[in-house]
Amino acid sequence: MKYFLLFTIITFLTVTPAAAEESSSNEHAAVQTADTNTTDTSIDVIRVEDSSGLTEKEVQAIAKKIDKAESEAIIDKKVKEDNQFTPFRVVPEKKPTVWEDLSPTPVKYDWIELKSGEWLKGHFKAMYDKSLEFDSKEMDLQTFDFEDVKQIRTHRIVTVSIVIEDDKDDGFFGLRQTKIEMTGILRLNEDIFHIIRGDGRLEFNRNQIISIAYGGDDEQDYWSGKINFGLDMRTGNSEKLDLTMMTNFQRRTSVTRLKLDYIGSILNTNDTETANNHRINESFNVFVTKKFFYTPVFSEYFRDKYQNIRNQYTVGIGIGYTFVDTKRVDWDISGGPAILYTEFDTVEEGKDTRKKTGSLELSTSYDVDITKRIDFIFNYKLTLTEKASGSYKHHMVTTLENELTTWLDIDLTFIWDYTKDPEPNADKSVPQQSDLQFLVSLGVDF
Repeated sequence: MKYFLLFTIITFLTVTPAAAEESSSNEHAAVQTADTNTTDTSIDVIRVEDSSGLTEKEVQAIAKKIDKAESEAIIDKKVKEDNQFTPFRVVPEKKPTVWEDLSPTPVKYDWIELKSGEWLKGHFKAMYDKSLEFDSKEMDLQTFDFEDVKQIRTHRIVTVSIVIEDDKDDGFFGLRQTKIEMTGILRLNEDIFHIIRGDGRLEFNRNQIISIAYGGDDEQDYWSGKINFGLDMRTGNSEKLDLTMMTNFQRRTSVTRLKLDYIGSILNTNDTETANNHRINESFNVFVTKKFFYTPVFSEYFRDKYQNIRNQYTVGIGIGYTFVDTKRVDWDISGGPAILYTEFDTVEEGKDTRKKTGSLELSTSYDVDITKRIDFIFNYKLTLTEKASGSYKHHMVTTLENELTTWLDIDLTFIWDYTKDPEPNADKSVPQQSDLQFLVSLGVDF
């Protein structure tokens, strides 16, 4: 295990930036990696800043002029097509406006068009992992597969992260890539998108997009999440109160993702507590390519006195790789070295109540859309450590999400916590290796 841990650390630390250069024009921008003969296998990140110094309102005015010019060009084309088979040219008193051919001009709100031809007005939230979030003015927060979105027309400035691949294969990590981040007003139509800025308009292909996030100053636009709440109360011949809560919060930009998860349960029967446990997980991911990411820090806090754990802290670093990334299925695996610090509730006489050991954390996440309204999610985390801290532990959460409305779900969740060598209590009794829990809860998305 120690050799594997050493290999993981060396692999993580030897990732260094590759050289790249960027060239652009008002109507088209293309980026190529510099020195294609180099053996460096890492990823360079280029941030393309708007050099014009214009304010967001001034850039919006430029976008409005471009939209108007394009709309007039579409109308002129329509008139010419209508007159190409007539012996004389008909000039209408007023040029016709054809809704099917024109896009609404974003004023105050953003707009998206689905491939079905439906338009939504509201606020663009973000696009990650081929999933686009849009806060509709009338329909509240909606999530769409990115491939089902035909057009995006933003009123506000967004941050777009794209990737450029060259023809050099870096082995496990695939073709060498350069990632570019830029801000501006977005116009996506079919397979081509433009970033409108004060210093010009940049053009790229749709398949180069890694992520899109709102680039303004309103912090709430970076956040999304879900809260699950389950309650079971019984009175009469017996008194029972079961309270469970799960929360998932994410803060996402075009480059990073911060995840904060919580699971907690408190169970009481006839005024006697039978369970009280809490687990908080945090991970901060940096997206490098569409398949590879690294985690500068991940951490966990856990307590459960019925497992003889008063407090347990885990802090580590890691890397991750996406093996499957399709419309229906997402599967990635990640892991890395960590420090595990445990405070036991009680121990046998003569033993220390505190233990600090090294560990190796491995985790996987699998998400499949069974139907449009039912998702199956499998999350599994394995910890390999010394016997003093449990030897081998895992935390498994499987969830069947059933969408009732656009913002309300009913979830069926199964949780399995396992410790191979639990620490005995002061009375020499040994906690059970496995803790199993089945939850039925309502979930609110926001």
